[in-house]
Amino acid sequence: MVKKAEGQIATVSREKIAILITAVSIVGITFLSLMVIIFAWIQEDKKLSLQTIQLVFSSILPLFGTWVGTVMAFYFSRENFGSATESITKSINTIGSNMSQKPAVKNVVDIMIQKHRIKPYKIENLSLKDDNNETRENAFKEIKLDDFVKKMDRDEKYRIVVIDKDDVPIAVLHRSLLSEFLNKKRSESDDNTQITNLSLNDYFIEKMGGTPDNSFVVISEITDLNSARAEMIRKKNCKDIIVTKYGTNTEGIIGWITNNYLIENL
Repeated sequence: MVKKAEGQIATVSREKIAILITAVSIVGITFLSLMVIIFAWIQEDKKLSLQTIQLVFSSILPLFGTWVGTVMAFYFSRENFGSATESITKSINTIGSNMSQKPAVKNVVDIMIQKHRIKPYKIENLSLKDDNNETRENAFKEIKLDDFVKKMDRDEKYRIVVIDKDDVPIAVLHRSLLSEFLNKKRSESDDNTQITNLSLNDYFIEKMGGTPDNSFVVISEITDLNSARAEMIRKKNCKDIIVTKYGTNTEGIIGWITNNYLIENL
């Protein structure tokens, strides 16, 4: 505050001195010019008087012009320089402040597809918590793969989350991979009945080693996006993230993030 006040006083003093010098100089030059003009005018040689007057004007006018231009340039350039300096200082302070603050890392709950928007495929007669492996296989066998893919086509779904009656995630299935599996089976056999009888259980056994939860990773709702991506990469061929409250695969699903959506938001 003291330095700022001293600077303001110095500025005012300089302005007063500049104004005083300019005013005295203008008055002095004007006085001398008038004296020369009057002295020349009273001479008998009018031609000489006219030449003297022209000489005075040709000397004084450029001097005045130069002087006024110099003073204006000084004050305006000084103001512009002060404004530019202040602007640059503010910009530097803003940049420094922004650099000192680390950008916030998004959390999975900020971008995940909420439960009410997922529209999963629910197996109502299955509970992963209570049922044994045999019961699970029987439930999967009841779902015919060809019908399942046709339903995905009708619903225009490229991926779908499969859950049990308690909303616990079972698998995330991709229509392209299911269709590829069916087409491969059709090319290996002419028996349409065999193709029609292929079930979700057949797909799980042959393509997922009987463990459908290999198709996704489960993370908690407090996980950041970078950690979620690391978890997904760690599991081979995994392209989907299921979010639960505490990050266990025995809880109900609260959100879903696809690999494409995750990359878009990183």
